[in-house]
Amino acid sequence: MSPTTKAFVEKGRKAAGTALALFLLSTLLSAYTAKRPHIAGSLSGAFTEVLYPLLSSISSLRGGVGGIWDGYIALRGVKEENHELRRRLEVLEAQNSRLLELRHENDRLRGLLKVGEETQLSGVVADVIGYEASNWVQAITLNRGSADGVWVGTAAVDQEGLVGRVIAVSPSTSKVLLITDPTSGVDAIAQDTRAHGVVEGNGSTLCRWRFVLNDDEVKIGDRIITSGMDGLFPKGLLVGVVSAIEPGDGLFQSVDVRPAVRLPHLESVLLLTGAQRPKDILADQGGRAP
Repeated sequence: MSPTTKAFVEKGRKAAGTALALFLLSTLLSAYTAKRPHIAGSLSGAFTEVLYPLLSSISSLRGGVGGIWDGYIALRGVKEENHELRRRLEVLEAQNSRLLELRHENDRLRGLLKVGEETQLSGVVADVIGYEASNWVQAITLNRGSADGVWVGTAAVDQEGLVGRVIAVSPSTSKVLLITDPTSGVDAIAQDTRAHGVVEGNGSTLCRWRFVLNDDEVKIGDRIITSGMDGLFPKGLLVGVVSAIEPGDGLFQSVDVRPAVRLPHLESVLLLTGAQRPKDILADQGGRAP
């Protein structure tokens, strides 16, 4: 009980005691004035003067206690309303988060399907379920495998460009070597000048475009695309853009390429299962398939 409420209760007890005493006095006076009517009027006025402060105090006390009670009820109602509003807000925030994530996923899938349409190659969408980045290997693990038509050598892309190629596969999963891995190599050309070289990973977020002749015209911002001459990647996939150029020793320039794909942020990729396999290419050329 709060100090204010205790004070009101104590005051109420005193007022009740005083009222009882005055009630008994009033009863005695009534009996006395009934036998002596000539003094009833003067006693009535005096009695009223005595009772007025008490009655006023009781009325004030009743109003104060009633106000506290009403305030308590109102405050409790506000707290319950705030709790309900807070709960509704949490539900709406959770729903909004789910809807936003669904929109992002829908945008990614639309982008991947668009890549399939533009390359005229069929494929399957796969989600990234593991990411391996170290000084030794840069690769991702996907939730699609041989049961979905994926094979070793399958190219992986997203809506921005080339991601890498499959180097290991199981019935339900596959591992993709990223183009930034030091053991990765992509035969590539400049889209405008047709300068030719091999894009290799350097173990970081960049690639090195090697074997580009010093006489070839190359400038910062050039788009580098797959040439299709390595038998691994379909022609015309965007690999990245030239970010730095330095004259090299001997015949070749030193060219850095920034990948078109933000590889550390991958969530889904398109596996181009409709592309020719290396053994299919060898068969078309009259060679022996492995």
